[in-house]
Amino acid sequence: MEDLNRIAVFNSYSTAHHVVKSLPNFRYLKSLKLMDISGLDLEPLAKHLSQTNLTRLEFYSVTIVNLLHLMVSLCFSTVNVLELVNADLGDADALIIAKSLSKTKLTVLTLNRNRIGTKGAIDLSKSLKYSSLQYLGLGENPIGTEGCKAIVQAIVQSSFKQYDLEKTNSTEIDFNCLKIENLVNAQITSISIDCYNSKVFDAVCQNIKHVQNDFRLKIRNFQLALIFKEAQCSNIKSLSIDASCTNNGNSLLGIESYLGLSNIQRICITEAIILPAFLGNLLSNLSNHSPLQYLEITGRATSANTQQGMIDFAKHLPNTNLKHLALNKLDFSDFSLQQLSKSINQTRLRTLDLSGNRFSRNGIVQFVNTVKYSSIYKLSFIQQSSSTDIKMIRNSFVDMLGDRRGLQVVL
Repeated sequence: MEDLNRIAVFNSYSTAHHVVKSLPNFRYLKSLKLMDISGLDLEPLAKHLSQTNLTRLEFYSVTIVNLLHLMVSLCFSTVNVLELVNADLGDADALIIAKSLSKTKLTVLTLNRNRIGTKGAIDLSKSLKYSSLQYLGLGENPIGTEGCKAIVQAIVQSSFKQYDLEKTNSTEIDFNCLKIENLVNAQITSISIDCYNSKVFDAVCQNIKHVQNDFRLKIRNFQLALIFKEAQCSNIKSLSIDASCTNNGNSLLGIESYLGLSNIQRICITEAIILPAFLGNLLSNLSNHSPLQYLEITGRATSANTQQGMIDFAKHLPNTNLKHLALNKLDFSDFSLQQLSKSINQTRLRTLDLSGNRFSRNGIVQFVNTVKYSSIYKLSFIQQSSSTDIKMIRNSFVDMLGDRRGLQVVL
């Protein structure tokens, strides 16, 4: 037990209390995670914290007592990551955290899904520039417009690398104070924006050229092609699109015109409605010199003939520089596997994830028989298969793969 480096306790006050009291005995413990525990007194933890080598404390759905004791003890500990998620924290708790923040070694502070309001956000903002924080999470707190302004203005003057203000219950944020170029001046490399109306979307389009590295967008029914058009001159390396709030697939059309002209290396599109035209044209302008190496598409709904788009998708695939491809929950059948089989051995793919589709046992087996001659080392077909089907597929693989020991097949 003394050699453990990570402990997680779920839904047990007595176990959590015992672990906390015994912390000095765990010489190599680096991470402590507590979940779903009510009324946890943090005084024993605070008492022993300086005697440990802990670097990470995570509290999820834990209502806590004596937060002040914990924050004071953090000033004398090695903890640099503190997560207090859904911990029923309010403005008074935010003030306690703010007063101690500059004296701690914290680089990551996550306070998502609490009751922190405008006053709490303002109190936190006053302490940010004196802290060591590089990440602050305040998602799903009702901090309001003034709270957002205070936080962002403090971020600009700090050493922050990431921020998360999604779902802060402020639908009238003045985007002048949230200009993306200001956040870039603050060296922020990871930005999440919820494009809940056209004003926000327009602001993103105007400023996206200033963004670097990692950009996450949640879109409505706006033309995503405008984002990709403006991103041509940016240094964005990773672009994630949450399309769960779109009500048709038209918002994704047209992005293929700009894919090969940007510096983007990774694109992840989730919860999307996929049309045949989008899938068929997506890779048409890419070349094997394109920086795009990672493409993930997860569907929410597809049209009846989406699979027809796979004909052109598979045809263009060998002309890309893609190393990782994920096409999940797109309602593909064996027809799509047959199309991929025609070109898969001419690609540069290393991993291929086709989970959540409706392939037959024979379709999977035949496809693997083709892929074993490719550069792919990992295949995923996680889906609703019966245990009998999985067993029969695995038995087929044993006979089929032979000396191709590097290929992993995940069912």
